[in-house]
Amino acid sequence: MTADQVRNLQAMKTGALIAVSCEMGACLAGAGGEDRAVARDFGAALGLAFQIADDLIDKQSTSEEAGKATGKDEAA
Repeated sequence: MTADQVRNLQAMKTGALIAVSCEMGACLAGAGGEDRAVARDFGAALGLAFQIADDLIDKQSTSEEAGKATGKDEAA
C-alpha cells in the first residue's frame, strides 16, 4: 500500500470515530461551523497519531508488553 492509501484506511477507522467525537463535543458546546471544523480536523490528526502508535505497538511489542494480542496486522 502507498502512504496515501494507508492514511485513507486509518482515517476511515479510528480516525473517523475520534474526529466525529471531537466535532460533536464542539457542536454540543455551541461552537459554530468553523470551530467545529477545527475540532474535527484535530480529531482526525489525533486519530492518525493513535493509529500509528497502535500499529507500532502491534509490530514491535510482545503481547505481555502491550496488554493485548499483537502481530494481528502482519497476519492480516
